[in-house]
Amino acid sequence: MNNLGWKLFNALFPRNLESFARRFAGGPLILDNPFAKVQTRALIDVQRLLAKEIGVQLIFFTANADYNILSGFRRVIRLRKSGANSKTNRSHIEMVSATFEDLTETKEAVA
Repeated sequence: MNNLGWKLFNALFPRNLESFARRFAGGPLILDNPFAKVQTRALIDVQRLLAKEIGVQLIFFTANADYNILSGFRRVIRLRKSGANSKTNRSHIEMVSATFEDLTETKEAVA
């Protein structure tokens, strides 16, 4: 294999997958109604732990109001439709409530 081929091979198939994942991972990932099929808190926690390890910020959009699911999130913002503009036919939304909690302090205090 010539020098250029070897460099290409190393770029495509890195020996250290962890450093490769950290270099190219990250950013937000928007999930539309992920609780439709996955409704156990344990599975949601696994998704969040995996995302944290690879540096991905998960943003969940759902109409599910199950306290057991939502209680595990530090930030919950509730929105609702507030009407539509008759001229542009655009729907408008407004914030109903926002909850911002630091769950790490709560877990450490309990442990």
